[in-house]
Amino acid sequence: MRGRRNLPTERASVSSLPGPRSAEMLARLSRCVIAEPFPFVIDLEKSHGMWLATVDGQMLFDWAGFYASRLIGINHPRLYEPEYAARLLRAANTKTANPDFLTPECLEYYELLYELAPRCMKGPELEVYVVNSGAEAVENMMKYFLNLHLQKRIAQGREIGRRRFIYFDQAFHGRTVFALNVTYLAHDPIATRDFRGFDQGNIQVPFPAVDTSAPAEENDERTVATLKIVEAMLQYNAGDIVGIVVEPLQGAGGHRIAQPRFYAELSHLAHKYDVYLGFDEVQTAGGQTGSFFAIDQLDLPYPPQAVAVAKKVGCGAGY
Repeated sequence: MRGRRNLPTERASVSSLPGPRSAEMLARLSRCVIAEPFPFVIDLEKSHGMWLATVDGQMLFDWAGFYASRLIGINHPRLYEPEYAARLLRAANTKTANPDFLTPECLEYYELLYELAPRCMKGPELEVYVVNSGAEAVENMMKYFLNLHLQKRIAQGREIGRRRFIYFDQAFHGRTVFALNVTYLAHDPIATRDFRGFDQGNIQVPFPAVDTSAPAEENDERTVATLKIVEAMLQYNAGDIVGIVVEPLQGAGGHRIAQPRFYAELSHLAHKYDVYLGFDEVQTAGGQTGSFFAIDQLDLPYPPQAVAVAKKVGCGAGY
């Protein structure tokens, strides 16, 4: 496998970071850009799989897969097959202004995205919208819902209203303005500081995370309680709620998941009250949950109106 010759064997400890070469490079970085990376610099040539080699010869195990971006790790041998490497180099060296200029390589990628769509959304009405990042995928999902809501209210001859979204505590949906306003991380308040409330009116409700140490009845009660809150908000704010944005598994919020019935009931409530349901699969799409999309494992009575993806997909996209 590429990069596995003469691998460093030292396992890094917290006290040994950064090493001297990493420290020198981090100091150079601080003079150029505003950034606060981890206290080491990765040697891509010597890294392999989930093992990160530092430029100082230390080895670190990447438990996070670059925040769910690299399911296959570093230097997978298939990524160095000559035909693939040549095609990748050609596309990378001539990055076109997508989507205005089409190439065969880009078309092949778009067709693959379409083929990989969530099972519950496949059909003649399926559309895929490609953007740059996960935050942009969520942002455009929300813009899409806002547009649908606006057109619906106009067609009904009703007032537009406040246009609000329901989201969940410990949710993280990105750092663009719309996405930040459906984000709340109790352990990382700086993520939303000064931006929270910029898009006023969104409603945060508890996320009924499963507690594996608690009795089943307690988890059931938590699920029912949250669903009652969601339905109460839909009833009380009738006409103002645009949609519900939810992660099938909360990533930055602590790798928390709810009972499968929660997502099914959420789908039912969205349909009952005629609001749009969007799943943020930026971290979960790509296979690590056992299916390409996490929602492929959920028995949803109605398909969501949109799903946002990124990371392992290579860019941002909305289904």
